Parts: sequence; structure tokens; C-alpha cells
Amino acid sequence: MERSPVHILDVRTPQETSAGHATNAILIPIDELETRQRELPRDKQPLIIYCAAGIRSAAACEFLSSLGHDNLYNLSAGFPAWTGPKSSS
Repeated sequence: MERSPVHILDVRTPQETSAGHATNAILIPIDELETRQRELPRDKQPLIIYCAAGIRSAAACEFLSSLGHDNLYNLSAGFPAWTGPKSSS
């Protein structure tokens, strides 16, 4: 995935993302995902979803899958496991 285009979704709270997030991540807190899911691209590129520890991102994957999204990847160890570029808010 390092060489192919991907989208990244951070489902943590604004307080959590203020300490840092993956560069170019789409920031949608899990409690807003249902109302904001239309903001997510539907271009078939992989969507990596993460939270702090992998639980909320797993729920987000399940929810988005039920809406027909595919090519979803849960970063099961959460943001601490993200090795890509990071940004601060």
C-alpha cells in the first residue's frame, strides 16, 4: 500500500486528533460517521481506518461495509501503529 494511492480515515475525537494524525487523513469522529459518511470517497481505492486502539475503527469498518463500501482496512493497533507521515492540527 505504500506505493499505491490510499485514503485514510481517522475516527478519533477532535481532542485526540489535536495531538497529531496521519497526514491527509479525513477526520470524522466515530459519533459523526453516520451523518458524514457521504464525505468519504467512493473511488475503490483502499480506505485505511484508525482510532486510538482499533476498536472504534473496527466498528467504522463494519458500518461502512454495511453501506456498500469495500476495500476497507482497519489499523487494528490504532494510531500508535501508524508509521506513515504525521501532521499536527
